[in-house]
Amino acid sequence: MKRSAVIIDASCWFAVVEPVTRLVQNQFLLILSGGRTQFARVMVRALITDDGEAIEGAAAEEVEVMGRVTYFITSTYADDESPV
Repeated sequence: MKRSAVIIDASCWFAVVEPVTRLVQNQFLLILSGGRTQFARVMVRALITDDGEAIEGAAAEEVEVMGRVTYFITSTYADDESPV
């Protein structure tokens, strides 16, 4: 069975995550590292997490890639006077 996209609720926004076949530079990923799920960007030979940490070398081999993020969706509210 082929896996399709899933939507992840990340507190104030949502992320659409699809299966990843290969890693591409500047691609956003959903990863599992150290028992924690987080977002990371592929930069050269490292993964840069959303908190700025670089995961590379032997540590990168321990990371499980859950999928690639295709969209980030931010919600707007009707009472918001200046939605972005």
